[in-house]
Amino acid sequence: MSRHSRPLGRRPRANRGVSGPPLSKRPGNRARTAPVSNRRVPRQWLAVTFGRLRGFIPPAYRAAMRGLRGLQRCAKRAADVAVELFVAAASRLAAGIALVQAWLRRARRAATRGGQYAADLLFPPTCPVCDLLLDCADGEEAGSERATGRLICGDCRAAFGYRANRICDRCAAPLPRFADPRQCPECRRRKLPFRAALALGEYRGPLRDAVLRTKRAAFESLTIQLGEVLADRIEQLGWGRQCDVVIPLPSHWWRRWTRGTSGPELLAERIANRLDLPLQTGWLACQRRTRKQGMLLPNERAENVRGAFRVRRPDAVRGQRVLLVDDVMTTGATLKEAATALLRARAASVHVAVLARGTGD
Repeated sequence: MSRHSRPLGRRPRANRGVSGPPLSKRPGNRARTAPVSNRRVPRQWLAVTFGRLRGFIPPAYRAAMRGLRGLQRCAKRAADVAVELFVAAASRLAAGIALVQAWLRRARRAATRGGQYAADLLFPPTCPVCDLLLDCADGEEAGSERATGRLICGDCRAAFGYRANRICDRCAAPLPRFADPRQCPECRRRKLPFRAALALGEYRGPLRDAVLRTKRAAFESLTIQLGEVLADRIEQLGWGRQCDVVIPLPSHWWRRWTRGTSGPELLAERIANRLDLPLQTGWLACQRRTRKQGMLLPNERAENVRGAFRVRRPDAVRGQRVLLVDDVMTTGATLKEAATALLRARAASVHVAVLARGTGD
């Protein structure tokens, strides 16, 4: 077929790629290559990397542990050194403080002695009961009297006794001349719940004047001195080993406020300090206001104080041997009611210590 006899139109698709150049070599077309598989390369790289890491971790761990142990040893040594330095500094500081305290005690004693000598020179010490100078009482100088804390002269202490030769150990009342000590008239007349009683003397003479002064706030120093004398008598009887706690006889708050002082509390505080016993002022309370016992007849006093006392802490009182302190005991109705309240709270025993024992004459 000639060129002129060939039909017009497009060349067939099959013949289009036969005569012309390859598609890849035609201008404007890029070479198309078959993709290469990359699956084995990352796996090998990861395996190598993990292998190297496995070989690096144990030495690094061992090095880190050695470093930590070294830090621990250094910290322990530093702590030991710090403790040693602190102990040394504390011991030196304590020694310095003890030395300073010793010098201060010496200076205080010297100043106290100088102040006592100056006070004795300007204001000579006197007995708070008879107001006489304590220059040479009982063969002791005034300085020694003041140093021991006992400013009551020997004559007044001797005047605090009884007129009778014998006294009852149960109620501290003087016994008649031919009476049996086991058959005290006062104990037969009134059954007292406490085990024993002690008084400096009868409620008369200088002792009566001293007791009346203790009811005022201006004579608290006298109350303290009388407490010293009463503590001496209690130590002579050995009551410090027979008692566990010291309790003062409480009074109503109105009476304490009007008087401005409480004589039994001051006496009990001084006695507790001397006997080295605990003082408990809140265990026993007066729950109602009563009339003065000195203004009533003997048969009215028991009714006046009936139910007037209450134990605030029964659990603390249970099993305790109580030393009950008051200023005066006449019929014993007030102390009987207070001791009964303590014994109802399961106290083991009650001892009574007073300044004066009233006899009714």
